[in-house]
Amino acid sequence: IDDMRASALASLARAIADTDPDRAARLVDQAARIALSLPGGVQALVLADLSRAVASTDPDRAAWLAIDAQGAALSITSEDDAAVILASLADEIAATEPDNAERIARSIPDEDKKIPVLRRLALGLAATDPDNAERIALSITNTTSKAYLFAALVSEIADVDSARAIRFAVHGERTALSLTDGHQKASVLTSISRRIATADPAGAIRLAGEAEEIARSIS
Repeated sequence: IDDMRASALASLARAIADTDPDRAARLVDQAARIALSLPGGVQALVLADLSRAVASTDPDRAAWLAIDAQGAALSITSEDDAAVILASLADEIAATEPDNAERIARSIPDEDKKIPVLRRLALGLAATDPDNAERIALSITNTTSKAYLFAALVSEIADVDSARAIRFAVHGERTALSLTDGHQKASVLTSISRRIATADPAGAIRLAGEAEEIARSIS
């Protein structure tokens, strides 16, 4: 019952935050007090909801709530369960608090579970904050994941910022060429070629040629 009450208060606070911030703040206070009595995973999700509720009206409080949510998630003894909750937290606040979302994502201990969250965050930032999207993509340690992410970033931005799309394509090409698997290498280059075609037709043709040459060399 407490978890449902806290979630309901959080939803109401989020709904009225822009029109009645004082009342929303009181609702957040009530929900936060209830959340403290909840199990770690549920507590984390409620606190993340509260963080999102006040993100536009009280960013400092939103940041503290996000930190509390992260702490609650990290208190979960099962690493797999903690990773699922942390991923949900990061996704929950990514649109309104990308910096906190990234910090939470990076606290996921398992690299394989961390990478998809960072990928979603980078793609979400591509159009509005391409510098940070690029930085996040470059920080990914798995070369294959990084290469495919840059291919996806090209798609996200090609129609609105051709120069940035070309920059992403260059990163993707360099990363792809460092792959040892010929199939993956050709696949990434083909994907970038297709996605960069409107922004850089000549580059798309060149990449397609590279992909074809690599594909023909696979034995």
